Formats: sequence, C-alpha cells, structure tokens
Amino acid sequence: VLTVGGALAGLFLFARYLLNPITEKILQTRSNELFFFMLLFLICAIAMGSYGLMGSITLGAFLAGLVFASSPVSKQALSDILPLRDMFLGLLFTSIGMLVDLRFFINELHLILLFVVVVFILKVGVVYGLARIQKYTRSVSLVAALMTFQVGEFSIVMMKEISKTSVFDQFE
Repeated sequence: VLTVGGALAGLFLFARYLLNPITEKILQTRSNELFFFMLLFLICAIAMGSYGLMGSITLGAFLAGLVFASSPVSKQALSDILPLRDMFLGLLFTSIGMLVDLRFFINELHLILLFVVVVFILKVGVVYGLARIQKYTRSVSLVAALMTFQVGEFSIVMMKEISKTSVFDQFE
C-alpha cells in the first residue's frame, strides 16, 4: 500500500510541477514529432510503472490519461493521439469479441439479458435521480438518463482487473 501510495503521490507531483515545464520546452521547439514522442514516451512510462508496481498496464494507461487530461496541453495531446484512438478501439473490441465464449453466452442468455435490464434500470434511475436533485426538469433528467445508460469501455478494464481476484470464482 505504501509503495502504490508513494507512486501515486509521485505521479501527482510530476503532473503538477514537472509536466508543464517539460511540455512548454518541447512546444518551444515547434516540433510536432518531438511532442508526440514525448507524449507517447510518458504514457508508456506511466503504464509500465503501473505494471511494475501494481501488475496492471491498463490501470497505468488510465492514470496516464488522467495526467494529460489535467494538463494545459490536453487539447494538443488529444489531437495528436486521436488518429491512434480509432485503431486501438478497433483492436480492443476485436480482441474482446474473440474472448467471448459463445456456448456460455447462449446457455446463459437469460441471465445476461436480466443483467443488462437490471444495469439499465439502475443506471437510468441513478442518473435521473441525480439530475432531479440538481433541479433539472423531468424531461431533461429523462433525456440525460437515457443518453448515459450505456456501459463504457472502462467497465471492460475494471472487469479485467476484477477477474484477477477471486471475486467471481463462484460463478465458474
């Protein structure tokens, strides 16, 4: 816990005090390639550091995204990374699709559909309730709830991490 806490504190301090001066110096060179490779290097370094400390490269990539999302160069970083995003999303969904056990899916279709309906109802209910608490109208709250009910890619990352534990062993 101390090692992980120290690493997260170090990452926070790096993002807060060192990232901006480094990116400013690189941007002064007016080299898009240098900025892109610095971005790629830092993302890989954070991801591999997370892998070394916590055994999770995906959590490290998520942390790297958080670091750059909070930096002043986030818009330029996003525009440089966008071409790679579509390629990696395609690889992600292709690889997830290859992991699907069709026999399990067909045999447990009723449970899967029940789970989808429960998640839909809970998520729509929570978002609707939060929007109403914020004093939005019923129609705006309902639209917000229906627009945000889908389960995102981050849930795939979380399920991968959870699968490393014994939480779901009882379902095998």
